Amino acid sequence: MTLACGPQTECAGKCANPALFVVVPPAEVGQVQGVVATDVACAGSPVSCASNADGGCAQYTILPVAKGNCHVDVFLASGTTFSVDVKIVQTTGCCAGLYADPASAATIEVP
Repeated sequence: MTLACGPQTECAGKCANPALFVVVPPAEVGQVQGVVATDVACAGSPVSCASNADGGCAQYTILPVAKGNCHVDVFLASGTTFSVDVKIVQTTGCCAGLYADPASAATIEVP
């Protein structure tokens, strides 16, 4: 008797994290006043702190909710805003889900 492997077994540990990660450099951690994600792909998506650091959050996580554009604003105490747009695509197959395109765009580094 041969046992078939389901998609969950074949894909386990092989799929990328679908979240977007906003990485804040140590010198700017205390300067971040807020991070907001908007537009079609991130409308209503909560922004959460994934990694605390002295004086604030060093990494924020955003989970896309639809395909399309995700606009991310990082508001700094200096009054400046760092903004970026990330294209989100719907993938199928083993790792079906909503992912940044290209995959490298999932990591957003605040200058």
